[in-house]
Amino acid sequence: MAPIQSSTSMKHVCIMVALIVLNTVCTASAKADGPLPIPAASADSASVILLEKGSSKYQIVLNPSASPSERYAATELQAHFQKCTGVKLPITAVEPGQETPMIVLGCGPVATRLGVHPTADELREQGWHLKTVGPHVIIAGTAEAGTLHGTRFLLEKYLGVRWLAPGVTKTPRIVDLTIPPTDTIMRPAFRWRDTSYAWPGSTAEFRNRRGENSGSGDKTHSLGNQYAFDGRAHTYYRYVPPKEFFDNHPEYFSEVGGQRIRSETQLCLTNPEVLEIVTSRMLARMKAYPHFDQHNFSQMDWHNVCECDNCREINELYGTSGGTQFWFVNRLAERTAKVYPEKLIGTLAYTYTEQPPTNLQMHPNVAVWLCHMFPCCDSHPIATCPLNARFKERAIAWSKISSHLYVWHYIVNFAHYYVPFPNLRAMSADMRFYRGIGVEGVFAQAMGAGGGGGEFSLLRAYYITELLKAPDRDGQVIIREFLDGYYGAAADAMERYINLLQNKVDRDNVHMHLYTNPGQGYLPDDILDDAERLFDEAESAVEDDAELLERVRVARMPLVYARVFPRKGYDLKEGKLVFRQPLAKRGDPERFLARMSAHGFRSIRERGNDRNTLLDIARLTSQPLPVFTIDNDVISVDVVPLLGARALRITDKKSGQSITELNPTRDMLFPFHGGEEGGAGTLLTWFLGGPMDPATVTKHDDSSITMASKTANGFRMVRTISVMPQEPVMQVRTELINPSKKPRLARVRSMLSLDLGELKATRVQFEDLAGRTVDKDLAEVVQALRDGVRYAQERRPRGAWSFSGTKGLRVTQRFDDENLDFTRLAAFPEDHNSLDVELWTRERTLKPGESMILEHNITVDSR
Repeated sequence: MAPIQSSTSMKHVCIMVALIVLNTVCTASAKADGPLPIPAASADSASVILLEKGSSKYQIVLNPSASPSERYAATELQAHFQKCTGVKLPITAVEPGQETPMIVLGCGPVATRLGVHPTADELREQGWHLKTVGPHVIIAGTAEAGTLHGTRFLLEKYLGVRWLAPGVTKTPRIVDLTIPPTDTIMRPAFRWRDTSYAWPGSTAEFRNRRGENSGSGDKTHSLGNQYAFDGRAHTYYRYVPPKEFFDNHPEYFSEVGGQRIRSETQLCLTNPEVLEIVTSRMLARMKAYPHFDQHNFSQMDWHNVCECDNCREINELYGTSGGTQFWFVNRLAERTAKVYPEKLIGTLAYTYTEQPPTNLQMHPNVAVWLCHMFPCCDSHPIATCPLNARFKERAIAWSKISSHLYVWHYIVNFAHYYVPFPNLRAMSADMRFYRGIGVEGVFAQAMGAGGGGGEFSLLRAYYITELLKAPDRDGQVIIREFLDGYYGAAADAMERYINLLQNKVDRDNVHMHLYTNPGQGYLPDDILDDAERLFDEAESAVEDDAELLERVRVARMPLVYARVFPRKGYDLKEGKLVFRQPLAKRGDPERFLARMSAHGFRSIRERGNDRNTLLDIARLTSQPLPVFTIDNDVISVDVVPLLGARALRITDKKSGQSITELNPTRDMLFPFHGGEEGGAGTLLTWFLGGPMDPATVTKHDDSSITMASKTANGFRMVRTISVMPQEPVMQVRTELINPSKKPRLARVRSMLSLDLGELKATRVQFEDLAGRTVDKDLAEVVQALRDGVRYAQERRPRGAWSFSGTKGLRVTQRFDDENLDFTRLAAFPEDHNSLDVELWTRERTLKPGESMILEHNITVDSR
């Protein structure tokens, strides 16, 4: 049921609450608080008439020893009750006479005298006992936070108060109010609840009203006990930084391919000196920051797990690349618990550490943070979607070996904050799944960028915080109550729009993830046309209310954003690359950015988030792009300078087939993906260094083209692509130049995206530097998911490797192996049917004006 509008006069509100409805808020995590049965109303429970014909004789009664949060709860109840009813209830710490009805807040003598004395085990940290006794209402919760939570529950459940968004609170006008017989004990579903949504204009009080409880406040804080963390992720270097230790102790860091690496390295966790250093520094931080409940120790945000013999042995023993991390934090927790038995060591189960160890129980003082990471599907529930099967299995396994399981759940599209992203139904089911396996806390990471914005960010923040309190609530009801309260008469059309998108991904089984491109397949023209009509209807419904109309137009922004991107792909014809229409209308991108500016919205994606990029993309896709073809009698190469100077299509003329991936509309970097591209930068920032930067043609003839560009990370890149006379060979030379006045660390990368037919039937063949012959399919590469397979040191191909598939073509790439640091293969996601073939040079420090070069060639043979 939607919340009652503040302008509505209620003749009578009498809420009869079924036990099954109460159960939606009462259940708790099995690990954090334990499941709590909901008792039926006892014999002494009775209906309570709090307000009759606009009048009330009730007093809010506090114990003299009430905690700060309980005193704050009393003022919250008083203020919101007055806004809804016009009646200001007195607050007293002295029990009034027997004739005065009371709303009793907190455990204590008054509640005990009335027969309400819940045990500490029943309430745990944040619970409350709500009971009607005679004419009285008792909210007997924990002094730390439970009474405050119980008071908020009373306001929401019985008065219809809704804290929708900063500055937008619904306090329905009430004339009569009856609370039915009630006797129940409740707790929030998760001990810790947080989201990274910016909530522009919010205050600590507002976020607390929404149920979030991150912070450093203890039981003396007016907002109740909060939960603080000394880091949540990627903290190895806090304790053992390479700048401090690598020069004298490279053995403290990852051995990869037979050598200790300094750049983008992890730690060698089997080195006993590393444990001594981390223990000492961890204990020092625990002493220095007593308000932190957890201190994080987890891998940096890249791969490069240590491959030394000792680390490899531990990882093989526990059946996971994260084995050393979990073995290490167990030993760390064993040491720190002797000094600080109440403090936890937090650690990530993320990317290469996501797989839980076998035959290892985590120490009781370890908190595992499991991340719901790509390739997980966000548009369908964890419990039922095949793409989530592996994550589901891992989550359940972690719940069995961890005393404290936390979840880092991504609820937004980080590559496209504004793209329509129908994942609300899945979010509801997923919070129930987490509660069911005993998850202790949930961090719902979303668009935390300052200024806010993004697709339905206020709705999403409201929705997820409601689910974190009560995951059994009907998600559609939560959505509707927000739409009614925030959009008014436009709510109906906007609800149909939300259902339109969700029904599309459900009906067509479209799987979306945290980097989904608008071309994923759920935004065809007919869906966008229907969406436009629904927003026309929504705007018409509130056209006489300027504030509501602008809210609707902000919600409509994702439809413009989606049309800017060429979600239907492109065609190569007559020397042009033409993006398929229709795209955004003239002026729409400019109006989009003007609305962003008017509201202070600053970001369109997580990285490379300059909002003016949208204009660049709109200009790029609104007109045909020049395609330069170089060829001979046996091979042709189509080069698109404006798409990162890439050789987009490499065609074998005999068969007429291309060896490269074309039109990868679902890739998160589309249209800057496919073919062969050059890049510059680290493993995490290569996409800022070439593949997305437009290039200028400096030289061109029938067999060669040279292009120059300035990369987003500050280098100058010159690429020459040519074909050999009468040979099926494409040659590539990529030169990276440091134009700055300071030395810069650099490396060059080439990525060739191959489509040789059926992915699983594609084979790779080479001889490595140790003289071993490799001839295998891509099963290992596919299984490695986003990590791919890296070939370094003696595993690196000796100057060449070849690939063959069901198209009947063989591709051989040749290179100077002495110039390379490693090569890499990735085939992810598998359903893209593309193999990424990567070459990475060694890192070098380039002096001002100095350059480095990567040369390789690609041979295409018809079989």
